[in-house]
Amino acid sequence: MEPDLRKKVLLTGANGFLGGYLASELVSYNIDLIKTTRQKVPDSNVCNLESRDEVSTLINKFSPDLVVHCAAFVPKTAKEYGNNILSFRNQTMLQNILDATKAPIIYISSMTVYGSSKNVIRHESDSGLPESSYGASKYEGELLLKKDGRDSLSIRIPGLFGQGRNNGLVVNTIRSLSNNKKPHLPESEILWASMDVEDAAKIIAELSVKINLNGYTPINVGYSGVYSINRFLSICEGIFKKTIEYELNHPEFEFDLTLLKRFNLASSNNLKIALIKLKDKYELNSNK
Repeated sequence: MEPDLRKKVLLTGANGFLGGYLASELVSYNIDLIKTTRQKVPDSNVCNLESRDEVSTLINKFSPDLVVHCAAFVPKTAKEYGNNILSFRNQTMLQNILDATKAPIIYISSMTVYGSSKNVIRHESDSGLPESSYGASKYEGELLLKKDGRDSLSIRIPGLFGQGRNNGLVVNTIRSLSNNKKPHLPESEILWASMDVEDAAKIIAELSVKINLNGYTPINVGYSGVYSINRFLSICEGIFKKTIEYELNHPEFEFDLTLLKRFNLASSNNLKIALIKLKDKYELNSNK
């Protein structure tokens, strides 16, 4: 498929964890990157995406050729994953953008749109049974885009880890094992997958500026292979040469990456390589 470089790209959530990395990737392309944030940040435009008027003013000012909608209220605790108010705010932001522009949209969705299933491998067509309010909000956002009918991508990503994130299962486990401590692990079954934010941002940037969009398309982005918390812990045991005592068996999950591979954009890294890199960075910073 021939590249379709767009000149003006509006990135929402540009100072967030993923948004910051994505902004760094996007500036390497021949585009005019317009960054928006909730709070004042250098080289960015402050915009409350929950305000219809502010979004309209922003869009009228810049007339973007593409919107990469990265901004979201992301849960930080299990309780927040069930917070309907936060989820409603996500839908409001997207609807305001849809109402303000006819430009194509790259929408950052989530693996949480899948929920539980007897199938380990999840194809893009398998969504629709989210188990959390957050997952439901992401799925509702996808439905808004699909109903709108414009050229758009819903990019379904796993949980992200990497430099700049100081909490979450991955970094907490790496930190604990590096300090010869027992990691605090989930006490109930969780459908889990994860990816280094740098690898995710690189793929999302390429999808954003190089792929010709044609109507609404959902697409999985992640590492190849089967995920589970137990598999993650097994990798950690091999990296640290330590045994982790843990009896709970978690469900397994695998992205069907057929579509991503068709675009020749699948990551050459894997979860083990990414975890080793994170461990090395953590230990290097700890020794400074």
